[in-house]
Amino acid sequence: MRKTKWISIRRLKAHEFYCTLRYIRRTGVNWYEVYARLGEVQNKLAGRLTKMLSSILICYLLLVSLRSGSLISVTWSEITASVPVSYFSLFASFQVFFAIQFLQATFMIMLIRASESVKHGLPRFSANMYDLYRGQDEMALTVPILPYGFLREKFPISATLSFFYLAIILLMLVPIIAFSLFLLNIQIELLTQFHIGLLEKIATYAGIFVNVFSILLLGIFNVPIPMEKNSSSIRWGFLARLYPRASHPRAVQWLEKP
Repeated sequence: MRKTKWISIRRLKAHEFYCTLRYIRRTGVNWYEVYARLGEVQNKLAGRLTKMLSSILICYLLLVSLRSGSLISVTWSEITASVPVSYFSLFASFQVFFAIQFLQATFMIMLIRASESVKHGLPRFSANMYDLYRGQDEMALTVPILPYGFLREKFPISATLSFFYLAIILLMLVPIIAFSLFLLNIQIELLTQFHIGLLEKIATYAGIFVNVFSILLLGIFNVPIPMEKNSSSIRWGFLARLYPRASHPRAVQWLEKP
């Protein structure tokens, strides 16, 4: 009986990155280049996440202030322009999906970069201060991570501050989830209380699917799920390649007993 292991998809994707990074380092790329490149990726993701959160805020304000029944209407100089709420809510649902993707990616790159920051092997070298020196982290002097060498805290003050620091970052998920639930409420209301056309119904159902899938994806991606060893992939995808000029010594046994 194969042993079941509980591993999250997030952990597997991080492992995939480290395996790829191992090959990249063989080309002569040093720690400084890797760490700087990860900083560039992190800053780019953080910028895109900020834009997505701003887009969500704008969508919320438009729905709250301009919605009238099943339409969003804008009047200017006696001219009224309207768009069905179902279409706009579908667009907003995609904003939620991408915002969750960018938040997940930003969180993962922060964890990966934090793991890389302790691999330089230099005494009294601070990766955070290196970020500040390169202009990639202007807030490095305020991050409550203290790499003590000769001093030790009597109380876990810095660890507590670091926990709350991470919690504040994760709180960015709250407005995204809240807006997703807000959209779901509007979409269900459109289906139950208004007579809308076929295309609008399709857009509404699509928006509900995107919202529900986005929330489920966030949970499933980070929660450990049951997995088992893939013997076939290990044998033929890894072990067999160790013998490129001849077959593996146990190839016959593998064929006889899968």
